[in-house]
Amino acid sequence: MKPQDLFLGVRDFLSLLVPGIVFLILFPASVLSLLSEPIRINGGDPDPTLLVLVFLAAALTAGSVLAGLAGMLDRHVDHFIRRRLAKTHTIWCPRELAEQIDKLGEIERLASALACRINPLAGASGHQLPWTPRAFWWNFMRLNCPVATAELDRIEGLQKQFRSLVVVSAAAALFSIGASVRWEALGRSFANPARLGEAFAPLQAIAPWFLALLALVTGMLCFAAYVGYRVRFARRLFELAIIHALPEETIAAGTSAFFADPPFPEGTTPEAAQSPRYRINASTGPSAG
Repeated sequence: MKPQDLFLGVRDFLSLLVPGIVFLILFPASVLSLLSEPIRINGGDPDPTLLVLVFLAAALTAGSVLAGLAGMLDRHVDHFIRRRLAKTHTIWCPRELAEQIDKLGEIERLASALACRINPLAGASGHQLPWTPRAFWWNFMRLNCPVATAELDRIEGLQKQFRSLVVVSAAAALFSIGASVRWEALGRSFANPARLGEAFAPLQAIAPWFLALLALVTGMLCFAAYVGYRVRFARRLFELAIIHALPEETIAAGTSAFFADPPFPEGTTPEAAQSPRYRINASTGPSAG
């Protein structure tokens, strides 16, 4: 059985269920008590199996919300990577991550050239495809190479897991501070400002600030892991796509000549580009003609 044949595949397990479970465990409330109330039978204890199922459903729901919020990070991270590749970003970056980004730039150029070479929709002049190389190859691999897709699903699941855990860590930092505030006293302070100090008095202790700092450090580590897995996913996607899509005779002879030629010979018309030379064979890759 393949992961994609399951109702909850490895990608969904890592990206939705795991962050949801962590969030419910860290949430400052007795989650199990709240979930068990609606499923008590005749005032007795709820069935353990049913309670576990309800908890997993709540975790999956929480994980889906977290994934939606964390998805806003993708645009900013991709912008950082693009600026890093263009050598216009001066913000410090770990050496290992910088090397991975540089390798990603090299392999992405090859994958883009191959996509323009084999795809007639690129146009006779080899113009940019109507979608990004990453989107093109991700769909191509899903349709033509389930083995590679399973590996990519695992990497993408880890990427999204750490992305959601960034949001969980930020929420934990806020909870650690907010749980120490006397909200009732804070509400009364609007009528009597002299009681404002009473509301924030517990924050003079070290514990809430230590927990908030611990959550923020954890969030930073999760963010670093998220960026690393996002770069790794794109690089691995392009590597697998190139190996899978290149004609066998091209791989045997070497790829330098293949990528040195223009995407289409000069003077090629869009009609000629529809010839079998430029079509994608769903089972063996593009036809060499």
